[in-house]
Amino acid sequence: VLAGTSAPENAFFWTGPGKTGGNRWEIGIGFYAIESSALVGDYGFGVDDVVFEWDEFHPLDEAAFAPPHLPACSRFGTPGNPAGEPCASITVDRTDLYECEESLEITVADPKLPPGTPSVEVAITTDSDSVVVETSRFRALAPNAKRFVLAAVPGAPGLFGGTVLFSSLSNAPSSVFVSTPVDRQFAVYYVDPACDGDGDGLAGESLFDDLDGDGVNASVDTCPFTYNPLQEDGDGDGVGNPCDNCVTSANASQADLDQDGVGDACELDDLDGDGVANAADNCPDLYNSEMTTFRGNGQEGSCIYTPMAPITPCLTNSQCTACTAGGCDLTRGFA
Repeated sequence: VLAGTSAPENAFFWTGPGKTGGNRWEIGIGFYAIESSALVGDYGFGVDDVVFEWDEFHPLDEAAFAPPHLPACSRFGTPGNPAGEPCASITVDRTDLYECEESLEITVADPKLPPGTPSVEVAITTDSDSVVVETSRFRALAPNAKRFVLAAVPGAPGLFGGTVLFSSLSNAPSSVFVSTPVDRQFAVYYVDPACDGDGDGLAGESLFDDLDGDGVNASVDTCPFTYNPLQEDGDGDGVGNPCDNCVTSANASQADLDQDGVGDACELDDLDGDGVANAADNCPDLYNSEMTTFRGNGQEGSCIYTPMAPITPCLTNSQCTACTAGGCDLTRGFA
């Protein structure tokens, strides 16, 4: 079964308003059928001609409040509200495909478009017909270059519709390709230039251009898959600090020959491999990690006192309290 129409949100049980945020209302219909223990014929269970009646009630008209409320459709672009205008809507005639050689009927309603607009385009993704963007934190199916035209519906301004073929036999520009062994979902996308779907104050965005959600377009993001709204880049190599495998040395290529997560430009920052950078290592050519400190062969220094007193290990001056005028000598050297 291929299920979809929009990216899955894993919301399976809901009632009433606000379950998915804001003032959205959702309806769920579920059922089960018990098979006969006598092995007689079972006829299953069906739901047909579902009718949803919306009875909206407002205690006061918007203008009756003191001060009067600004009508909802006039709030776009004001502080704390989405930019643009009311978003378009997409309707698909089914959410599950059981036969892969069939067409879906897709409708887009976008009354904001100028009268006479002849058509609109939608993009559709499946597991097999998409651009897979995958990191250690997430996996996204971004639309590829395929676009499907929906023609204007005569006599219905702002309404567009058409059919799109799904096929497991042909991966053609005019159809959506599915692979029955692996595909589990499909998604339909329409780019509405006046819609601010995520309510961040910017209309007409493609979220595939900002997969990490930091508000920086991927084309200029120093870490396109890691949230870094401040775009810190300490070494100025064009790769942001959170995703740079060598933060202290410029290495735009991020070359890492041994695949250890440390860029080649930084491999010599720790000659003895004890996990302590050369600049801070008290013996940079001899393995003496911080884990062995205070065993006599680690990164500790020595407490020096005036007048002289027994030498004890230390890391900071505050640890030199056995006598007066104590200081921690962390002098570096080589073996």
